[in-house]
Amino acid sequence: MSPEERERVNREMIEAILNLVSPACRSEMEAAIESQTDVTQECKIEIQQAVQLISGYGRDDEERDGERDGERDEESEGTKQSDSVTPSRSGIHPGYWIAAFVVALIGGVSAYVIHVNKLLEEAFPAKQPKKLSKKKLEKARMKGNQ
Repeated sequence: MSPEERERVNREMIEAILNLVSPACRSEMEAAIESQTDVTQECKIEIQQAVQLISGYGRDDEERDGERDGERDEESEGTKQSDSVTPSRSGIHPGYWIAAFVVALIGGVSAYVIHVNKLLEEAFPAKQPKKLSKKKLEKARMKGNQ
């Protein structure tokens, strides 16, 4: 990517962020860009949320539009936004899914091995041991007594 393309992408990203943030934060952000200063913590949180929405981390476009309108209404009323930036997680944690998959895989392999062993026993039964003659039995007893 050439420097001109990067600059264009950065400008497009900044413009998209400016469109998503509240008017107060937008003016603060523009002033910070021009004067190379820092923005307030509330504005930083709002910018982070906007970046997450742009990068596709958030919800679909209809929910984004409704959220932006709601945020602007809240800003005009003077209410603060929540400080939480982390997305809420619903459903079962991925670790549980992985563990369940591994347990099911091990169970399936074990069941298959047991099934194959039963089939092999039926196909090839074990031989019965030969009966020893009386002389051999006597020799075996003599060795055991020593």
